[in-house]
Order: sequence, then structure tokens, then C-alpha cells
Amino acid sequence: MNKYWRIGLVLLVALAACGDKKAETAAALKTEIEGQLAKADAKYLSHGDVTVTPGDGDAYNVTIDKVVLTAPDIEPIDFGKVAFKVTPDGDDVRKFSDVTIPATYKIKSKSGDEFDINISLDHDTGSWSKSLGRVLNTDISLKSVDVTQPSSGDSATATNVTYVVTSTDKGNGVLDQKATGSAKQIVFKSKDGNASATDVVASTEINGWKLAEFVALQQQLQKAMEDPKPGEVLPLFGKMVALMKSFHTELAFGNFTASEGSTQVFSISNIHLGFGADGLDQPKSNLVLGLRYAGLAINNLAQEAGPATADLIPTDFGLEIDMNDVPVPDAIAIAGQNMANVNMSDEGSMAGAGMMMAGALQQALIQAASKFSIKDGSLKAPAINASFTGEATADKSATMGASGSLDIIIQDLDGVIQKISAHNDDPSAQQIAGVLTALKGLSDHGTDSSGKPTDHFKVTLDAQGNTLVNGKPFNPGGE
Repeated sequence: MNKYWRIGLVLLVALAACGDKKAETAAALKTEIEGQLAKADAKYLSHGDVTVTPGDGDAYNVTIDKVVLTAPDIEPIDFGKVAFKVTPDGDDVRKFSDVTIPATYKIKSKSGDEFDINISLDHDTGSWSKSLGRVLNTDISLKSVDVTQPSSGDSATATNVTYVVTSTDKGNGVLDQKATGSAKQIVFKSKDGNASATDVVASTEINGWKLAEFVALQQQLQKAMEDPKPGEVLPLFGKMVALMKSFHTELAFGNFTASEGSTQVFSISNIHLGFGADGLDQPKSNLVLGLRYAGLAINNLAQEAGPATADLIPTDFGLEIDMNDVPVPDAIAIAGQNMANVNMSDEGSMAGAGMMMAGALQQALIQAASKFSIKDGSLKAPAINASFTGEATADKSATMGASGSLDIIIQDLDGVIQKISAHNDDPSAQQIAGVLTALKGLSDHGTDSSGKPTDHFKVTLDAQGNTLVNGKPFNPGGE
């Protein structure tokens, strides 16, 4: 029997030691979380007591009482009590889950407008870095977010909202991080009209990010922004940019419509915007800008702009602009130098500095021999289909500071002219047709792969500053 008592006593001692260890960890986590909250600007975030208690397994239960968020132009938002579970993962990473927040809030602007917000949270998990004070991974899912203004009845609703952040440790204090936010549908309603968008996605991806150094500079930037002076802020911004190898961001959505009352004003089937920068940690970077949309329909366009003009408005459009060998560090430094002593409240001073900065930036591009190209350009309108590509180089020996060319291929320009000319009731139709006819005179006629007629135009800007179309001067006015 004594043997079993001894075993039981050992178990009790072990359990007590485990309990003491968990209590110590809970106390350390409480201090740690309070420290992270203290780093937040008290102008925007305040809170009450922080409580951390041992939970199931390795998890700990955290509650933060009296969380209040303040933003410009609104009264403080009382979030009440926020709770979640946190599980230490090594010395630095803290995993969180089971986040609970109040479902309803009331926002009041300082001008007196009030809004009711209802959030239906599905789940929220992720992790943050103790040393950096930054979220490394998260997976947030909201069933819906509703915002309503009771006085007017105006509302905005987003459904199936997600926000996902993933980080990959590349070693030596460098990581890659991607953040993506999406909503299945966003609907705006008011007494004047409605608008909606489907499949909305916004994403940002940073590679080769020296996050610890970035966070340190970000704190300096936040302090500098308290009394912003461009001459101080822009150099800090430039240093932060150089701590990333690449940055890419995209915005896309499906069908977007807007209406006034029961009348649809316009709609678009889909749209995509993208911007990217590679080699930001180098003296010269490569930038890319993309735009594509399809299915644009504008109600009463023919009545407002005239049927001839309406027939030339693109329903589908797309292009990609590549900019290579762009001296991003020099550009930011030039901006800082030109704005250093500018009186931000003086419009004349701002305009003068802006003109000087534009000239200096042009010289920086010329010195770097930056190159620009247009890829996959396409345009589709009721009366016209065209494709285009182009390229240009900043050149110090060129009269205009650059030389380049633009290649445009229009399908069946004769057919385009006929369609435009057929609008006898549009006073501008004949003028537009006249310009197109003059352009046709410079065309390099051909056929596409299916044998349909095409008109090719190579527009060039040579080193002497001459603009030519297929090697000939273009003067639609005849002067």
C-alpha cells in the first residue's frame, strides 16, 4: 500500500509543478500582451484589464476588457470585451484562435451621423511574432458585415469575407509574405440608387522582406508623421522600400453594376488592376502596371456623347506597361530634396516644387536609360477592334529625351469608317470619319491569319523629335 501512496504523492507533486509552470507562463503572456498593446498609439487604441489563464492543453485563455478604438472624425468605438486563445510556439511565435468579439457596434461621426455595424464572425486563427509585434499568419472568415445608417436607410453589406496572411521564413531575418482579402459580394443601397460587386479580391505580396529593420523604420516614420515634413518623411520611406526585394498588389472583381432608382447607369463584367515592382533593393528596379476590363455598358451613352463617339468607346480594354531600369532610390531622393523646404500650405510653393521635381525625375530616368514597353494591348468597341504594343527608351541624346514606337493594328478600318459615317443624325460623325479617312491614307494594309483586312500603323518618335506614322508625317487637319 505504501508503494501506491508514494506513486500518488509523486503524481500530485508533478501536477502541482505543472500548474505552477502554467501559472508562470500565463503571467508572462499577460505581461507580453500588455507590452504589445502599449506599443499601439494611445490616440487610437485603449483597453482595460488583460487576463490570461491556463486553458486546455498548451493553450491559454486571454480576455482584454474595455477595448476602445478611435479613428479620425468619429467618436470612440467601444468593442467591449475581446477574447481569444493563445498557444506559445517556441520563444517567439504565438498562435491564436477562437477569437470572440461583440457582434454589433454603433459608430457616430463627429458631425452627428450614426451607423450600426453587425459582424458575423465565422473563425479567426493565426500567429504573431513576439519580437516583431507583427502578425505572421492569419485566416479570418466573416459570414457577413452589415453597415446601416438608420437615419437614411443607406446600407452596405459584404458576404463571405475572408482575409488570409501567410508568411514564409527565408532565414537571416528575411521572409516572404502574402495577404489576400476577398468578398463574395458587396452591395450598397440608398434611396438614390444601388451598386454591387461580386468576387472582389485584393492581394499584396512582398518577397525578400527584412521585416525587423522595416518595423524599426516604420516606428520612426510614425513619429515623423506627427508633424510631417516631406524632407524627413520621404528618405525614411525610401529606406523602407529598399528593405523589400519585390512588391506586388492586385485588385479584381467580377460583375459591377450601379443604378439610379430602377435604372441601371452602367455595368462591367470584370476588371483587374495590378502593380508590381522587382529589384527594389537595387539601384534600378523593374516596375509593371496592368489594367484589363471587359463588358463595359453605359446607359444613355449614345444620347450623352453621340452615337458616333459611343461606337468608339471600348467595351473591352487591356494593356500591360513594363518599366525597366527605373532608379527608384534616386527618384525618392529627388522627391525628398525638392520637397524639403516646401511650405505645404502654400499652393504656389507646392506647384513650383512639383515642376522642379518632374524635371529632375526626367533627368534621372534619362541618366538611367530607363526602358518602357506596352504589351498585350487590346481594344474592342462596337465599331472597332484593335491591338497595340509599344516601346520607348529614355535617351539623353534624343531631342525630346526619349525615342520609341507604338504599333497599332486596326481590323478593317474601311468598315469602321462606314459604321461611323452611317450616323447621319450625329454632327460629329463626319468629322470623326474624316480623321479616320486621313489616317487610312497612312495605313499599311494587310490581312490577319484568317484573311480579314487589317490596317497597321507604326507611330515613331525618333531621336530628332519627329513623329511619323509608317514613316510619313500625320496631319489630320491638313495644315
